[in-house]
Amino acid sequence: MGPMSTVKKISLVFLAILLVLDSFLLVYITTIKVTVLNPTFIEQELEELGLYAIAREQLINESMEDPWRAEIFRRSITESWMKEQVHVLIPNLLAYINSETDTLNLNISTVEVKNNLKDSVRDIVLESPPPEISNYTREEIEMFLAEFDSYVDSSIPDEAEITEFIGDEQLGPLEELRTIVSYLNLGYYIAIAMAVIFVLLVALICRGAKLFFMALGVSLIVGGILSYGMSFVIVSTLLNFIPIADLPPLISQTMMVEVIEDIITPARTYAIILSGLGLGLMVVSILLRRRAAPEIPSPLPGFPG
Repeated sequence: MGPMSTVKKISLVFLAILLVLDSFLLVYITTIKVTVLNPTFIEQELEELGLYAIAREQLINESMEDPWRAEIFRRSITESWMKEQVHVLIPNLLAYINSETDTLNLNISTVEVKNNLKDSVRDIVLESPPPEISNYTREEIEMFLAEFDSYVDSSIPDEAEITEFIGDEQLGPLEELRTIVSYLNLGYYIAIAMAVIFVLLVALICRGAKLFFMALGVSLIVGGILSYGMSFVIVSTLLNFIPIADLPPLISQTMMVEVIEDIITPARTYAIILSGLGLGLMVVSILLRRRAAPEIPSPLPGFPG
């Protein structure tokens, strides 16, 4: 085999390896973009894990030393209100992390909670007044409730800015995360561009559909197998890396396993699609080889070859 054939083989193998690595990166960067950077995915996870109910119950349980206050919290803070606020907060937070905006807007509406709070206090006071006002007349109770309503309206704004309660220590990691995500997004577009370049170079070297489809098919199959196999390594590494003892009280080890599995599932799906596409290209290459195979002439006239 001549020097040009050797150079061609080495170049083809080198490009195939680069294409495998590039497809691996694309699988996992895309997975990150459609999961942890996707507000719909996050809201769905919160719903499936039942974190709204857990967070609400924990808030109520923290007030159990005062049953009267605990009952007010139970009636005032609803899961539907929490879901509505998360539906606004998560897209705004991710828009900031993705550098789609330079303004961190984390406003929540407190109108529903204020109204529920006033109604709950009124109902509880009329049903079973606390000891402090148990001797009040009905007129005095109404005055107390009116003063309470006025206090709620004046002390709690209709919108609360969460960032006002976040210190620089909490905003620092958020800025670091924003930088990391910006590099991730840049890497995503670079990986797409490099994949196109690698495919064009493979086509240039092969100069034929049969070898091109075969080389591309093998690269995609290997890339898919590598991506699928690494998903199990990543899950195992994350479970060992994340200290269970440091998890927030809301999140159990079982929940963490479910979340990691849900995050990694798209990567496995993409890996299977990648391998399937590669297998299809290999089949096309084999069919083209058979079609191009020369017909063997019959050794004797009148007999098939």
